[in-house]
Order: sequence, then C-alpha cells, then structure tokens
Amino acid sequence: MCKKMTANYVEVLGTRRIGWQLWDGQQMQGMTDVQIRNYIRGGGVVNGLKLEEDGAVVPDPEWCHADTEAGVVILEKSGVNTFSPLDPDANLVAAKSFTLVKVERRGKELTYYFLTNRWAVEAMQEEKVRAILTLMPMGGVWLEGKRLAVHPQVEVADVEQPTAEG
Repeated sequence: MCKKMTANYVEVLGTRRIGWQLWDGQQMQGMTDVQIRNYIRGGGVVNGLKLEEDGAVVPDPEWCHADTEAGVVILEKSGVNTFSPLDPDANLVAAKSFTLVKVERRGKELTYYFLTNRWAVEAMQEEKVRAILTLMPMGGVWLEGKRLAVHPQVEVADVEQPTAEG
C-alpha cells in the first residue's frame, strides 16, 4: 500500500521556506523540503506537491487543475493565523483553502471531505463544492464541464447504507 500525505500549507519566515504542514489521514505532520524529497523518492505520495527534475519541491498544478487564472490553492503561513496565497496570482477569494482528502459514496449521494488551512475537516455535499468552485479553486477536485472531477489520488470509499430491519 502506498504511503500518502496531503499538503495543507507551507510555513515561511520572511522569504525563507521553513517547511510544509502535511495531513497523513489522521494528524498533521511537519516536513522540510529534504524530508519530502526523500519521502517521495522512497515511494510515498504527497498530494498537492511534486518534485521537479532538479529535486525542488513545488506545488503540483495538476492537483487543482490550476490554470493561469486560478493559480494553485496552497497557502503560506507567515505568522500566527496569517495566511496568504503561495502563488501571488492565485484567484482565492479568502485566506482559506480547501483540500480534498476523501470522498464517501452512499448509493448515489457523495460526501466530500476537505481539509482546511485551519486544520478543520469539513464535509460538503456536491452543491456546496460546485458553489465554491465557481468562486475559487479547491485542491483535489475541479469542474470538467458540468461534472465534478476528483484527482485520482483521492480516496473514494463506498459506504454501506444502513438497512431497515423489520
């Protein structure tokens, strides 16, 4: 089984990158560029980040299908509750990011679970996800025409519906 984490935000001190805050599915974990590079080269996956040919750790535009208008969804944290877009051209309407960590399917109903840069996990139905996507990009999900597309590295789990026992 592949080890997988999800990038939440990057911490900076002035213009210097200190490290990344990652979600491992249960808790947050801080890692430096060197640790992430070794983790990925060792077979791990970090949703939202990729390695350049020279080994640099950079945001993965495929994670949110970022185009030149939307930018990437990763924020940088430069102080206590001080967030700003890592990409200065990002089209974010608030200093809040949403990164998809899981989708649960109950019959035809889908529930999307997003990690925010404030370390909350928010559950949303498709309508709300669509509404936010009309305002700003979200990590791991995007609109393809009229349908929501989920990044292939996001877990999609079928959940059994409770049955009525008579």
